[in-house]
Amino acid sequence: MRAPISGDALYDAFWPAVFAGLAALVWPRARWTYARLWAVFVQGGAQLTLGALILSGA
Repeated sequence: MRAPISGDALYDAFWPAVFAGLAALVWPRARWTYARLWAVFVQGGAQLTLGALILSGA
């Protein structure tokens, strides 16, 4: 039997996705392009993690 995933894990994936998405949204496109791209990748990774947690029944 699998150990249940705590509900806090959902929030631990949700909030970084929100903050990284907001950072990518307000980041200037002309300056620090790689930092903005990094924020988009962090957001995508956090969203994939959150989706996997939800689908696993957390």
